[in-house]
Amino acid sequence: MGYDVLAERRLPAFPRPLHNGLVGTLAMTSLAAAAGVVAQRLSGMGLSLLCVPFLALALGPLDAVRLTLLLGFPVYLAVAITHWRAIRWAQVAWLTVPAVVFTPLVALVVRDVPERPLLLAAGGCCVLAVGVLASGITSRRLAGRTGAVGAGVLSAAMNSVAGLSGPAVAVYGASAGWGADETRGTLSIYFFLLGLVALPSLGWVEAPVSVLLAVAIAALAGDLLGRALSRRVGERAVRWSVLLLSAAGGALTLGHAA
Repeated sequence: MGYDVLAERRLPAFPRPLHNGLVGTLAMTSLAAAAGVVAQRLSGMGLSLLCVPFLALALGPLDAVRLTLLLGFPVYLAVAITHWRAIRWAQVAWLTVPAVVFTPLVALVVRDVPERPLLLAAGGCCVLAVGVLASGITSRRLAGRTGAVGAGVLSAAMNSVAGLSGPAVAVYGASAGWGADETRGTLSIYFFLLGLVALPSLGWVEAPVSVLLAVAIAALAGDLLGRALSRRVGERAVRWSVLLLSAAGGALTLGHAA
Protein backbone atom coordinates (compact mmCIF):
# COMPACT_ATOMS: atom_id res chain seq x y z
CA MET A 1 0.00 0.00 0.00
CA GLY A 2 1.19 3.52 -0.78
CA TYR A 3 1.11 6.45 1.62
CA ASP A 4 -0.20 9.91 0.80
CA VAL A 5 1.89 12.39 2.77
CA LEU A 6 -0.53 15.15 1.89
CA ALA A 7 -3.64 13.55 3.31
CA GLU A 8 -1.80 11.34 5.85
CA ARG A 9 -3.70 8.22 4.90
CA ARG A 10 -3.14 4.87 3.21
CA LEU A 11 -3.88 4.70 -0.49
CA PRO A 12 -4.38 1.21 -1.94
CA ALA A 13 -4.48 2.78 -5.40
CA PHE A 14 -0.74 3.50 -5.29
CA PRO A 15 1.10 0.29 -4.34
CA ARG A 16 4.42 1.58 -5.74
CA PRO A 17 4.85 5.27 -4.81
CA LEU A 18 7.08 7.23 -7.18
CA HIS A 19 8.00 9.94 -4.70
CA ASN A 20 9.44 9.88 -1.21
CA GLY A 21 7.59 12.16 1.17
CA LEU A 22 6.94 15.86 0.84
CA VAL A 23 10.36 16.64 -0.66
CA GLY A 24 9.74 14.24 -3.54
CA THR A 25 6.26 15.70 -4.04
CA LEU A 26 7.65 19.24 -4.16
CA ALA A 27 10.32 18.23 -6.67
CA MET A 28 7.95 16.38 -9.01
CA THR A 29 5.22 19.02 -8.95
CA SER A 30 7.69 21.89 -9.43
CA LEU A 31 9.42 20.26 -12.39
CA ALA A 32 6.09 19.42 -14.01
CA ALA A 33 4.81 22.98 -13.60
CA ALA A 34 7.99 24.59 -14.90
CA ALA A 35 8.20 22.28 -17.92
CA GLY A 36 4.52 22.79 -18.75
CA VAL A 37 4.75 26.59 -18.67
CA VAL A 38 7.97 26.61 -20.73
CA ALA A 39 6.33 24.42 -23.36
CA GLN A 40 3.19 26.57 -23.41
CA ARG A 41 5.24 29.73 -23.90
CA LEU A 42 7.40 28.26 -26.66
CA SER A 43 4.83 26.33 -28.69
CA GLY A 44 1.37 27.39 -27.50
CA MET A 45 0.68 23.89 -26.16
CA GLY A 46 1.90 21.46 -23.53
CA LEU A 47 0.76 22.85 -20.18
CA SER A 48 -1.84 20.16 -19.50
CA LEU A 49 -0.10 17.44 -21.50
CA LEU A 50 3.06 17.75 -19.42
CA CYS A 51 1.55 18.64 -16.06
CA VAL A 52 -1.35 16.22 -15.65
CA PRO A 53 0.41 12.82 -15.91
CA PHE A 54 3.29 13.78 -13.62
CA LEU A 55 1.14 15.71 -11.14
CA ALA A 56 -1.18 12.69 -11.04
CA LEU A 57 1.71 10.53 -9.90
CA ALA A 58 2.60 13.01 -7.15
CA LEU A 59 -0.81 14.21 -5.94
CA GLY A 60 -3.40 11.85 -7.40
CA PRO A 61 -5.46 12.30 -10.58
CA LEU A 62 -8.17 14.65 -9.29
CA ASP A 63 -5.77 17.11 -7.67
CA ALA A 64 -3.59 16.94 -10.78
CA VAL A 65 -6.52 18.25 -12.84
CA ARG A 66 -7.40 20.87 -10.22
CA LEU A 67 -3.84 22.17 -9.93
CA THR A 68 -3.37 22.26 -13.70
CA LEU A 69 -6.56 24.29 -14.04
CA LEU A 70 -5.37 26.70 -11.37
CA LEU A 71 -1.96 26.99 -12.98
CA GLY A 72 -3.51 27.69 -16.36
CA PHE A 73 -5.40 30.85 -15.40
CA PRO A 74 -2.49 33.34 -15.57
CA VAL A 75 -0.80 31.50 -18.44
CA TYR A 76 -3.86 31.38 -20.70
CA LEU A 77 -4.91 34.93 -19.86
CA ALA A 78 -1.44 36.26 -20.72
CA VAL A 79 -1.45 34.45 -24.08
CA ALA A 80 -5.01 35.60 -24.84
CA ILE A 81 -4.11 39.24 -24.15
CA THR A 82 -1.04 38.95 -26.38
CA HIS A 83 -3.18 37.65 -29.28
CA TRP A 84 -6.38 39.54 -28.44
CA ARG A 85 -6.99 40.88 -31.95
CA ALA A 86 -6.71 37.41 -33.49
CA ILE A 87 -9.36 35.80 -31.26
CA ARG A 88 -12.38 34.38 -33.12
CA TRP A 89 -15.11 35.33 -30.69
CA ALA A 90 -17.96 33.61 -32.52
CA GLN A 91 -16.12 30.30 -32.36
CA VAL A 92 -15.26 30.94 -28.70
CA ALA A 93 -18.99 31.14 -27.98
CA TRP A 94 -19.85 27.97 -29.92
CA LEU A 95 -17.11 26.07 -28.09
CA THR A 96 -17.63 27.53 -24.62
CA VAL A 97 -21.42 27.33 -24.18
CA PRO A 98 -21.75 23.53 -24.58
CA ALA A 99 -18.54 22.98 -22.62
CA VAL A 100 -19.79 25.12 -19.73
CA VAL A 101 -23.13 23.27 -19.68
CA PHE A 102 -21.52 19.83 -19.82
CA THR A 103 -18.64 20.39 -17.35
CA PRO A 104 -20.61 20.32 -14.05
CA LEU A 105 -22.36 17.11 -15.10
CA VAL A 106 -19.07 15.29 -15.74
CA ALA A 107 -17.51 16.77 -12.61
CA LEU A 108 -20.31 15.34 -10.45
CA VAL A 109 -19.45 11.86 -11.69
CA VAL A 110 -15.66 12.29 -11.54
CA ARG A 111 -15.60 13.43 -7.91
CA ASP A 112 -17.07 10.07 -6.79
CA VAL A 113 -14.85 7.82 -8.92
CA PRO A 114 -12.03 5.93 -7.11
CA GLU A 115 -8.49 7.11 -7.79
CA ARG A 116 -7.24 4.05 -9.69
CA PRO A 117 -9.82 4.31 -12.53
CA LEU A 118 -9.20 8.06 -12.70
CA LEU A 119 -5.46 7.46 -12.93
CA LEU A 120 -6.03 4.98 -15.76
CA ALA A 121 -8.34 7.47 -17.49
CA ALA A 122 -5.82 10.30 -17.12
CA GLY A 123 -2.98 8.22 -18.54
CA GLY A 124 -5.13 6.83 -21.34
CA CYS A 125 -6.48 10.25 -22.32
CA CYS A 126 -2.94 11.65 -22.35
CA VAL A 127 -1.63 8.93 -24.67
CA LEU A 128 -4.73 9.27 -26.90
CA ALA A 129 -4.37 13.06 -27.02
CA VAL A 130 -0.72 12.77 -28.05
CA GLY A 131 -1.70 10.41 -30.85
CA VAL A 132 -4.42 12.73 -32.12
CA LEU A 133 -2.19 15.81 -32.06
CA ALA A 134 0.79 14.01 -33.61
CA SER A 135 -1.35 12.65 -36.45
CA GLY A 136 -2.47 16.11 -37.56
CA ILE A 137 -6.03 14.89 -38.13
CA THR A 138 -8.31 17.46 -39.79
CA SER A 139 -11.66 17.37 -41.57
CA ARG A 140 -13.72 20.12 -43.16
CA ARG A 141 -16.82 18.37 -41.78
CA LEU A 142 -15.66 19.35 -38.29
CA ALA A 143 -15.29 23.03 -39.10
CA GLY A 144 -18.93 24.15 -38.73
CA ARG A 145 -21.10 24.89 -35.72
CA THR A 146 -21.95 21.23 -35.16
CA GLY A 147 -18.24 20.45 -35.05
CA ALA A 148 -17.69 23.28 -32.57
CA VAL A 149 -20.43 22.01 -30.26
CA GLY A 150 -19.09 18.46 -30.45
CA ALA A 151 -15.55 19.66 -29.79
CA GLY A 152 -16.73 21.70 -26.80
CA VAL A 153 -18.55 18.75 -25.24
CA LEU A 154 -15.65 16.33 -25.80
CA SER A 155 -13.19 18.93 -24.54
CA ALA A 156 -15.23 19.45 -21.37
CA ALA A 157 -15.39 15.70 -20.69
CA MET A 158 -11.64 15.18 -21.15
CA ASN A 159 -10.93 18.30 -19.11
CA SER A 160 -12.92 17.08 -16.11
CA VAL A 161 -11.49 13.56 -16.27
CA ALA A 162 -7.88 14.28 -17.18
CA GLY A 163 -7.37 18.05 -17.47
CA LEU A 164 -6.88 17.70 -21.24
CA SER A 165 -9.29 20.18 -22.80
CA GLY A 166 -6.99 20.96 -25.73
CA PRO A 167 -6.90 18.08 -28.25
CA ALA A 168 -10.56 18.17 -29.26
CA VAL A 169 -10.65 21.93 -29.81
CA ALA A 170 -7.20 21.92 -31.42
CA VAL A 171 -8.49 19.48 -34.06
CA TYR A 172 -11.52 21.73 -34.58
CA GLY A 173 -9.32 24.81 -35.00
CA ALA A 174 -7.05 23.03 -37.48
CA SER A 175 -10.08 21.81 -39.44
CA ALA A 176 -11.45 25.37 -39.52
CA GLY A 177 -8.17 26.62 -40.97
CA TRP A 178 -7.08 28.89 -38.12
CA GLY A 179 -3.65 30.48 -38.29
CA ALA A 180 -1.10 30.25 -35.48
CA ASP A 181 -2.10 33.51 -33.77
CA GLU A 182 -5.81 32.74 -34.14
CA THR A 183 -5.30 29.32 -32.60
CA ARG A 184 -3.29 30.59 -29.65
CA GLY A 185 -5.60 33.50 -28.89
CA THR A 186 -8.90 31.68 -29.41
CA LEU A 187 -7.97 28.51 -27.55
CA SER A 188 -6.33 30.41 -24.70
CA ILE A 189 -9.43 32.47 -23.93
CA TYR A 190 -11.53 29.29 -24.29
CA PHE A 191 -9.31 27.42 -21.80
CA PHE A 192 -9.48 30.36 -19.41
CA LEU A 193 -13.29 30.54 -19.53
CA LEU A 194 -13.65 26.77 -19.23
CA GLY A 195 -11.40 26.76 -16.19
CA LEU A 196 -13.65 29.29 -14.44
CA VAL A 197 -16.39 26.64 -14.49
CA ALA A 198 -14.33 23.45 -14.22
CA LEU A 199 -12.34 24.32 -11.07
CA PRO A 200 -15.37 25.21 -8.89
CA SER A 201 -17.14 22.11 -10.22
CA LEU A 202 -14.26 19.82 -9.28
CA GLY A 203 -13.44 21.56 -6.00
CA TRP A 204 -10.34 23.27 -4.61
CA VAL A 205 -6.89 21.67 -4.71
CA GLU A 206 -6.34 19.51 -1.63
CA ALA A 207 -2.61 20.11 -1.30
CA PRO A 208 -0.52 21.84 1.38
CA VAL A 209 0.46 25.48 0.99
CA SER A 210 4.10 24.45 0.49
CA VAL A 211 3.19 22.55 -2.69
CA LEU A 212 1.11 25.44 -4.03
CA LEU A 213 3.92 27.93 -3.35
CA ALA A 214 6.52 25.66 -4.96
CA VAL A 215 4.36 25.23 -8.05
CA ALA A 216 3.74 28.98 -8.28
CA ILE A 217 7.48 29.75 -8.06
CA ALA A 218 8.29 27.03 -10.59
CA ALA A 219 5.63 28.35 -12.98
CA LEU A 220 7.05 31.88 -12.74
CA ALA A 221 10.55 30.56 -13.42
CA GLY A 222 9.19 28.55 -16.34
CA ASP A 223 7.52 31.64 -17.80
CA LEU A 224 10.75 33.64 -17.59
CA LEU A 225 12.75 30.77 -19.11
CA GLY A 226 10.19 30.31 -21.87
CA ARG A 227 10.39 33.98 -22.82
CA ALA A 228 14.18 33.85 -22.85
CA LEU A 229 14.24 30.76 -25.07
CA SER A 230 11.46 31.86 -27.41
CA ARG A 231 13.84 33.26 -30.03
CA ARG A 232 16.40 30.46 -29.76
CA VAL A 233 14.35 27.25 -29.87
CA GLY A 234 12.28 26.17 -32.84
CA GLU A 235 8.54 25.67 -32.28
CA ARG A 236 8.55 22.35 -34.13
CA ALA A 237 11.31 20.91 -31.93
CA VAL A 238 9.47 22.00 -28.79
CA ARG A 239 6.18 20.56 -30.05
CA TRP A 240 7.64 17.10 -30.67
CA SER A 241 9.55 17.18 -27.40
CA VAL A 242 6.30 17.96 -25.59
CA LEU A 243 4.48 15.13 -27.36
CA LEU A 244 7.22 12.60 -26.57
CA LEU A 245 7.44 13.61 -22.91
CA SER A 246 3.66 13.62 -22.61
CA ALA A 247 3.41 10.16 -24.11
CA ALA A 248 6.06 8.94 -21.68
CA GLY A 249 4.20 10.54 -18.77
CA GLY A 250 0.90 9.02 -19.86
CA ALA A 251 2.45 5.58 -20.28
CA LEU A 252 4.12 5.85 -16.86
CA THR A 253 0.80 6.83 -15.30
CA LEU A 254 -0.92 3.85 -16.93
CA GLY A 255 1.81 1.50 -15.77
CA HIS A 256 1.68 2.85 -12.23
CA ALA A 257 -2.08 2.39 -12.01
CA ALA A 258 -2.14 -1.07 -13.57
